Amino acid sequence: MANPRNQTGSLGLVLAGLVVVAVVVIFLSGGLATKSVEGDQDLPPVTSPAAPK
Repeated sequence: MANPRNQTGSLGLVLAGLVVVAVVVIFLSGGLATKSVEGDQDLPPVTSPAAPK
């Protein structure tokens, strides 16, 4: 009879490898949400609150 612990260990090893590959790909691509601002046109408009009367 096969030892079920070996199969579980292999599955964990494969999943850990996939997580490591995903982290490396995200790291090498520049992160999750990187956006460089090159000037004022890249920034959202700023609104001022209405002056009290």
